[in-house]
Amino acid sequence: MIKRICFGILTAFMAFGLHDGIQAQGMKGRFGFGIEGGQQQLTTSDIANVQPELGGEAVFSYRLSDRISLNLAAGYSKLSSKTAASTSYFTTDLITGNLYLDAEAFKLGPIRPFIRLGFGGFNFKATSGKRFNDGEVLGGGGLRLFLGNRMAVSVGGFGKYTTGDDLDGVRSGGKDIYWGLRGGITFYSGGRKQSVIHEPMITESQTETPDDTTVSEPTAGMETGTQLSPDIQEIQALQERKETLQRELSAKEQEIEALRQAVSRRETEIESLQGEIQALKQRTPAVSAGNFREAYQQALRLYENRRYREAIQAFQSLLAQNPRHRLASNCWYWIGESYFALGELDHALQAFTEVLNYTGSFKKDDALLMMGRIYMRKGQPDMARQMFNRLLQEHPDSEYAPRARQYLNRLQ
Repeated sequence: MIKRICFGILTAFMAFGLHDGIQAQGMKGRFGFGIEGGQQQLTTSDIANVQPELGGEAVFSYRLSDRISLNLAAGYSKLSSKTAASTSYFTTDLITGNLYLDAEAFKLGPIRPFIRLGFGGFNFKATSGKRFNDGEVLGGGGLRLFLGNRMAVSVGGFGKYTTGDDLDGVRSGGKDIYWGLRGGITFYSGGRKQSVIHEPMITESQTETPDDTTVSEPTAGMETGTQLSPDIQEIQALQERKETLQRELSAKEQEIEALRQAVSRRETEIESLQGEIQALKQRTPAVSAGNFREAYQQALRLYENRRYREAIQAFQSLLAQNPRHRLASNCWYWIGESYFALGELDHALQAFTEVLNYTGSFKKDDALLMMGRIYMRKGQPDMARQMFNRLLQEHPDSEYAPRARQYLNRLQ
């Protein structure tokens, strides 16, 4: 949808831009304010189901030169994803702030292709309902079309690489990435109109000079000085701006490092609290068989809230008390998923193997898919192929059959 919208905007304004574009190049202001809107979605191998969502931002722009602009953007957008354990999509909202540079590579009349690089941060809501902060690095590009003296429209795309792994609700050791397509409009102000020098019409009488009149030629040194002075000033301004941006980037990197250290301290505190919780649970009476389903749902909520250690403890407690319950194989499966999210692949593999030992298990195809993924991560392609082929042979109608075929194609 956004591709068609952006293409429509570009086509609708092309004729008007070509008519007035040349004049616009000499009258752009230094300061600009605009809005951009479009859609974005996650790109992840841990969650198969994602869907695009709408978003937009307000942009303040300052043109450092005729081709380079510094931009400060603040926006609001959404991302949606669905885990294998969920029946509906989880949608998080992002409040973003970014600082980036736009560099226009060359001119095509009023049209200017540009590339975009920058960084920033965002605040978002996790699956637990709590809000967190994270950092991101962005890159992209597009086309900007100047429609007149003080206005331009743009279409383009971007990709954002985050410093965390929480947007999709599954921690697998990698970083989350999301991308999008945007269209927008910018209004410029400030600056001065460039003067246009009109050559006087030369008549025959003006070309005739008396024989005794000496026409002086401008010296080469004066002409060269007039041309070089603005260029030198622009280079000096760009150099100063570059140094300022480098200092700002260094400050942001220090802030990111401080945030990482704070996260590390919080994780240590969480581990300590988890130890206390487990000690309390050991003194808590065992769950009766009649309350198995309620306890199972509580354990599943622990997993969905990424409290993986507590989820493992809860499912193991259920298995110890009810090893032959019809949901026992499901308990082993979610133990495997929890270990997988924690990056403990060997423990996860053992748990998924237990699932296959139950004749009537509902989770055999799920477990075979996860075992294949684990062997891929462990660098054992032959074992991974064996798991995916077994899934296709024993469960040809499984919802995971298409993904198994995709993984087999990667292993060829």
